[in-house]
Amino acid sequence: MEIDSIKNGVLYAIFVALGFALIENMLYLYNYYSQVGLSGELLKLYFMRSTFAVIVHVLSSSIVAYYFSKALLEYKNKDLSFPYLKIFLFGLFISILLHMIFDVALTL
Repeated sequence: MEIDSIKNGVLYAIFVALGFALIENMLYLYNYYSQVGLSGELLKLYFMRSTFAVIVHVLSSSIVAYYFSKALLEYKNKDLSFPYLKIFLFGLFISILLHMIFDVALTL
């Protein structure tokens, strides 16, 4: 598996994000179930997390993968690590900011 276009990098990241969101939701819901038990609140939590958490993980991963793929393809044959790192860290920062806004909105 090689990243030869930005589209491929984003597509790979989306699949990883979907797998991560699945595992995270399963663990989160199991933990909630073991504490509270089967209730209407568990079902509500399932629908909320399966909708919004998955979307946020896919969006955040897509942003990181876009900037990672862009930097990788632009500086692949060059020996310039600082510009590559600068582009990648910008995407990572945007992704973390988006995920942080989502987490804060959930707690409020």
